[in-house]
Amino acid sequence: MNLSAKEQAPASEDASSEVRRALSAATVIRVSEGLPHQMFERDSLAKESKREDTAEIGSYRFYTPAVDAKNGDALKRILASAETIEVFQGEKACGGFHPDYAVHWTDAQGGECYAQICFGCHEIIYSDGKNQYRYDLENAPYEELKKELRLYAKKRPDKRD
Repeated sequence: MNLSAKEQAPASEDASSEVRRALSAATVIRVSEGLPHQMFERDSLAKESKREDTAEIGSYRFYTPAVDAKNGDALKRILASAETIEVFQGEKACGGFHPDYAVHWTDAQGGECYAQICFGCHEIIYSDGKNQYRYDLENAPYEELKKELRLYAKKRPDKRD
């Protein structure tokens, strides 16, 4: 039985090295936009969750279809680097992990991998489809990811809606 990232002890920075290596070698990178926040945007999340163009990745919902990354090389550079992550320091007082985006790729064996990025708590979860590895994001890569992923904000309603 695999434990969720929340239930596991903090992963070492090396624990996700295979998943990150698979990202470095990936030829296709796709991005999915996350639904509204489960705590701060409950009404909007309830409404958006009824849409037919959503799917679950890990234990979170994202809009579909995922789109091919126009900036795949930049995303690979940031997300594959061990310099992007640091050992998870524990839950933040931000309403809980909520992925704003998921970046997907396929490993050499055809397995689906992803990284879910939460800008609220500056965290990332990598997965090889079987295991999850949760980390805090270093500040500079966090800022780079915000810039690179803002291109994919298309479906999620504005918080003021």
